[in-house]
Amino acid sequence: MDAGTAQTRQIVEAVRGTVSDLSGEVKSIRDYRYTDLLLHIGAFATGIIIVVTLVLHLYSKLDDRIQALSTSSTRIETKLEDLLQRIPPVQSPAPRRN
Repeated sequence: MDAGTAQTRQIVEAVRGTVSDLSGEVKSIRDYRYTDLLLHIGAFATGIIIVVTLVLHLYSKLDDRIQALSTSSTRIETKLEDLLQRIPPVQSPAPRRN
């Protein structure tokens, strides 16, 4: 064996160790890629569900307030109509003669 072959063999052994480490990391990435994707999709879906629930809750509160305002508005209109019926009609003044 000459010095060139021994040096080449050392380089190959060093590269082989590095490649096996990289291969292990690539396998690890492949194993967890779907898990990470599902985690992100799950977090996004949870956020959407929270936002939709919040909007529906606020809408129900707003609907209750609108219903209350509608009821009070109807009562006010009824009272105004009753008041208008009590007031006698305005008579126009007699025309003046010059």
